[in-house]
Amino acid sequence: MRDLDTFEILPDEKDPVEEGIRMAGVPRRYRSASWSTWVSPPKLTPDLREDLERLEAWGRAGEPPIVTLSGPPGSGKTHLATATLRQVIERRVAERGSWWDSVRWRSVAGLLERLRDELAGRAEGCGLGKVVSSAFLVLDDLGAVRETDWTIDRLSYLLSARYDACRPTIITTNLTLNEIAGRLDARIASRLAEGFVVRIDLPDYRLLRPAHLAPGLDARGVVQ
Repeated sequence: MRDLDTFEILPDEKDPVEEGIRMAGVPRRYRSASWSTWVSPPKLTPDLREDLERLEAWGRAGEPPIVTLSGPPGSGKTHLATATLRQVIERRVAERGSWWDSVRWRSVAGLLERLRDELAGRAEGCGLGKVVSSAFLVLDDLGAVRETDWTIDRLSYLLSARYDACRPTIITTNLTLNEIAGRLDARIASRLAEGFVVRIDLPDYRLLRPAHLAPGLDARGVVQ
């Protein structure tokens, strides 16, 4: 299995922001995600509009440490999380001229698969340690993997360690906090509740994709 923290650097990838996005582990489908490519639905509730403005500002400030984007499939959670990660990398490049090698994007399913491979000796260790210690983390699709005592233990450890260290983390999930408490762990839900929770109740943009949309792009303008 390919090491999630090892990526080939291609000669033509000279833009430090784009290199940082790729090196963070962002899947190709979401690498063009940004706040400028976010297509906001015409009828946002005032509360959601305010939360999204706060989220965009959080990408520049990084407080509070944990942000949870909760909503149904196709509501744009992953796009918004990745757009915020892009802000962090852009700020780093503007300040220091290089991308930040301690920024990571991981899906819960991919991370847990990597940990299983480590336990089985199919991959080198330290996968979880690198994610725990990342200066900035996007953790995508919490609750999408079948819950076992082992998966809950690993996720609880990861989120507790980052919470205690005040390391900025964005989590996306289809679940509500009550569902996280019931299906995963009340401790996880409690830590998320102390942060900034954005409930994104929007229709599935994949089902609303315009017929005229350019091939290879979804409704948020993200390369498929």
